[in-house]
Amino acid sequence: HTPRFAEGLQPEREREAADYRASVDELNRDKQAVFEHLIDEQMADGETAAFMVWGDPSLYDSSIRIIEAIAARRSDFVYDVIPGITSLQALTARHRIPLNSIGRAVEITTGRLLAEGWPQGVDSVAVMLDAKDTYRRFVGHGLHIYWGAYVGTVDEILIAGPLDEV
Repeated sequence: HTPRFAEGLQPEREREAADYRASVDELNRDKQAVFEHLIDEQMADGETAAFMVWGDPSLYDSSIRIIEAIAARRSDFVYDVIPGITSLQALTARHRIPLNSIGRAVEITTGRLLAEGWPQGVDSVAVMLDAKDTYRRFVGHGLHIYWGAYVGTVDEILIAGPLDEV
């Protein structure tokens, strides 16, 4: 069989919501509704489907949790998770760098959490989901940044260098 593609609209999270957790819960409910609609409307009995998730389903993404919730409600629904290349792997490969300094720890965090301050005892921080450009708070601290957007696509943007300069 030739595969066919079904697309659903990606719901957006309310970015300025007073209750962050509630906004994420609402986003996940909306995503689950899209996933279930695609399953119900685009699949016939006995067919196999794949959800292709952009980015990092194992980090800061609820796609696996959403599929798990769907499977818990449907007795005939089974799923596997097939690993791929994470956005962090793609970013470090494109910049040709390791995440850590030799013998040092790496922290993976979000822009929202980085806004609370630089993690103690960590030299390298991988920041995801930083719509507010939190890294700008650290200008003047002698940091080096490796930044990317749309990594691995024709629209890829890569920026690297001393944070104060780039």
